[in-house]
Amino acid sequence: MFTFQRRIIFVRHGRTDWNDSLRYQGKSDIPLNREGVQEARKAAIRLSGYSPDIVYTSPLKRALQTAHIICDAFPETPPLEIHGELSEIGFGDWEGKSIRDLESESSDLYLKWRADPTSVAPPGGESFQDISKRVDISFQRILSTDLKKVLVVSHGGIIRTALTSLIGMNPSILWSLRLDNCAISVVDIWSHVNTLVLWNDHNHLFLDETEISVLPLPL
Repeated sequence: MFTFQRRIIFVRHGRTDWNDSLRYQGKSDIPLNREGVQEARKAAIRLSGYSPDIVYTSPLKRALQTAHIICDAFPETPPLEIHGELSEIGFGDWEGKSIRDLESESSDLYLKWRADPTSVAPPGGESFQDISKRVDISFQRILSTDLKKVLVVSHGGIIRTALTSLIGMNPSILWSLRLDNCAISVVDIWSHVNTLVLWNDHNHLFLDETEISVLPLPL
């Protein structure tokens, strides 16, 4: 019987005030708001039976807060390792601006970037090639260990980038992949292929905390 070598569970951080106003956060160190803390608690309940061997997180507050809330839900607190490479995409001059702002101010460049982020970069921001390079560095470290159950808490742009690399997906469709705050996604690492098991599962956010435990995760 074939078994996967390791399972990676990704969790996007909980909501912030900038998420609520559809503003690009990037490297801006915005903390979770009240709803984001509640989302992280619900994700923690959903994951409480997983017991990862290790947790990796971005150093930015919104991800680090989410990671700590989730770790506190496990019977035994797993090691928590901070990877700077897992911090969000640097959006340069676009940070702090809303989608509506950019559609009106930088419409041609912004729409081209939204259609294919590998073709252009935000002014003063990171190119996709630079983003992909640092994400690959992080995952080379993550996959070099023998640990089988891995939890990664990061950001929408970074989780999407990691997915395209891990399963060989064309990165030009990056922004076509919806990824909600505190959504759970799962990738299994096999000796011959990597498989996407679950994507953008955020059903736990729509339930009371007492009901979340009935939602399964993939075996």
